[in-house]
Amino acid sequence: MGTKIKNYLAFDLGASNIRCMVGEYDEKKIRLEEVKKFENHHIQTGRHFYWDIQKIFHQIKECLQIAYEKYGDSIAGIGVDSWGVDFGLLDSSGRLLQDPYTARDPQTEGIFSHAFKRIKREEIYQITGITVLRLNTLFQLFSLVLRDDPVLKKADRFLMIPDLINYWLTGRIECNYTTASTSQLLNVYERQWAAPLLRTMGIPFEIFPAISQPGIILGHLLPDIIRESGLSNAKVVSVASHDTASAFLTVPADKGNRLCLSSGTWGLMGSNIDDPIVNEKALEYDLSNEGGAFGKNRLLSMRPNFWLLQECRRSWNMGNNPLSWDDIIFHARNAKGFTSLINPADEIFILTEDMPKAVQQYCEISGQTIPVSIGETARVIFESLACQYRMMKLQLSEVLNKEPDTLNIVGGGSRNDFLNQMAADACGVKVVSGPAEATVLGNIIMQLIALGEISGIDAGHEVIKASFPYRTFVPERSEIWEPIYSKFTDLLNEN
Repeated sequence: MGTKIKNYLAFDLGASNIRCMVGEYDEKKIRLEEVKKFENHHIQTGRHFYWDIQKIFHQIKECLQIAYEKYGDSIAGIGVDSWGVDFGLLDSSGRLLQDPYTARDPQTEGIFSHAFKRIKREEIYQITGITVLRLNTLFQLFSLVLRDDPVLKKADRFLMIPDLINYWLTGRIECNYTTASTSQLLNVYERQWAAPLLRTMGIPFEIFPAISQPGIILGHLLPDIIRESGLSNAKVVSVASHDTASAFLTVPADKGNRLCLSSGTWGLMGSNIDDPIVNEKALEYDLSNEGGAFGKNRLLSMRPNFWLLQECRRSWNMGNNPLSWDDIIFHARNAKGFTSLINPADEIFILTEDMPKAVQQYCEISGQTIPVSIGETARVIFESLACQYRMMKLQLSEVLNKEPDTLNIVGGGSRNDFLNQMAADACGVKVVSGPAEATVLGNIIMQLIALGEISGIDAGHEVIKASFPYRTFVPERSEIWEPIYSKFTDLLNEN
């Protein structure tokens, strides 16, 4: 008899697009194929920004139909991962009360002046182990408390985005630990809702459902969705539903000391560890302790990453000659290096509608050479990101009390060999790039484990290794980055 092939659907929900990928597993390797990809945009009503979650779910159901038409009953599993922080509220009948706010909605502007009257920033960090940011779920909910919002009064259940999708797919209400851990609503040690913190902030504790660990089989699709899609055999698995947790699943533990960088719009560098680290240095460096699969904790440094280049490309492509990513890298390679540096996390880049102009303004204000061409601007951003990686690596090393010898870059950014080599040189460590589809692969590996197809995460790493090539970059010019990094830290200290 030949090898039996089974297929697994991974829904990867991102702030800019919704993707459905299928992983074909033949008991040795995984082959990925895109079922469909949709753009995802927030909607604006008045001054508020929302996710069109009903449209997202409609697109998910459309993907289920397309997948069944192509793969039929060979589809064995379905998993959903997404960004963190954002949530929906259900009434007592299980109906969504309103579309979820986006994390960048203006409702949390100035929220700290009210929140810190109730509890100090340091106390919030000590309880949750999460960097205190106004976009966190804690402050989104607290803004509803301050406004005496009727939606919160009617709320019977709270669900984060992937939990809401799983509820609509299966009817089961649970909150996945990995996504819940991004909310700043959990006690980092108990790994449960931080009831005293919620009560201090005036947030009703009774709306929060049970926390579940990744790897739970939620069940089959609801009858109505089976009728629409034809998928009667597939089981829905609660994967590591926060996209970063899913991506980190693909990075193997080894005898050396390895850091992982999930490289996309944001850059999240960190390490899977057994217990959270919550101390003054971790607070000073804005390190977060987020939940992983198999009882792991992810100590993370989170910084803006390809956001700057994505926004530059959007501006550059408003003309008649659209640029590919390869075009931008080509221009950057041919531009003069080490002319100027920026702080990628500076607020000027968060608030701008014209990213190339913002880069020029930053350089002018800081008394540096102003980049003019596409290549010059991209080169400044690439070199600044490499410096930022070095800073993140040094801070994590200090808090972890160990020196890494490998940086594993996963996600879309791992395809950028130009920046990968810069990262190796700037950080002074070996860089291993791949897999590029880390989030989707982590999603599928968790399905395979939950459904008994592979024995555990070590076996999952062997499957990934057999399926997708890695590339290695060793430091070649580390010495020239010493004065560059000193200049970078001087810039940050001046601001």
